[in-house]
Amino acid sequence: MAGDFQSVKADCVAQVLNSHPATAALIASAMVRQLLTLQPEATTFMETSGSWSTTAGVAAYGPGTAGFPKSLLRFERIYYDLGSYTIEIVNTDRTEIRRLQELGSIAYPYRAAWIGNQLQFGPAPSGTFVIKYDGTLDATKDSLTGVTIDGTIPTATNPWFTTGVVAYQHLVLADYFATSPDQRPDLAAAHQQGAALAINSYRQTGAQRLQLGGIYQIPSAFVRNLPASERRQLVFPGAPI
Repeated sequence: MAGDFQSVKADCVAQVLNSHPATAALIASAMVRQLLTLQPEATTFMETSGSWSTTAGVAAYGPGTAGFPKSLLRFERIYYDLGSYTIEIVNTDRTEIRRLQELGSIAYPYRAAWIGNQLQFGPAPSGTFVIKYDGTLDATKDSLTGVTIDGTIPTATNPWFTTGVVAYQHLVLADYFATSPDQRPDLAAAHQQGAALAINSYRQTGAQRLQLGGIYQIPSAFVRNLPASERRQLVFPGAPI
């Protein structure tokens, strides 16, 4: 269903019965606005993971670095994976980072800060080290290029145009029917409700995953009398014993 900016726009325009010459442009403007509405939503389908490698003596890394996420909103976790243990990279004051960058490069620098559109380490790494990350994508940017979606690139896309398209289209149509010359408060309210239901479903999916797929069960004498390992399997199906 849907897939990119052009296809979502076409689907939304098709749902406007009393369309006029400006309908497509008004829908496109609503699409851009509603991506900002969706940006704070922490959904499972907007999560991303990956890795990139440092270069000796280079302190700054960004979307132009091979492996660095193109459309990142924020890192949830960033670290060096050394096999038997990890080294977490922590956010540090920019002034401190600039001071540390005046020093000699070191192995596995663990302090970094966003400066401009780049993640900068202090001091710079002294060699090639693999950095792994878990992060959240930016709803306002194209996933492949990192370019801000403004309606000028028909093929621009991110997971809200595919997995989350139901909520997205409802928000766009609610915006359109509330602000365009074809105002229909009843339809705006209906689409707002549809968006709320869809977004709530995405939130529940995320909450359930945080519980590792666990299914809440009311304690009973039967469950309490089982060995601990079997109780665990009942709460988390498929969990190792």
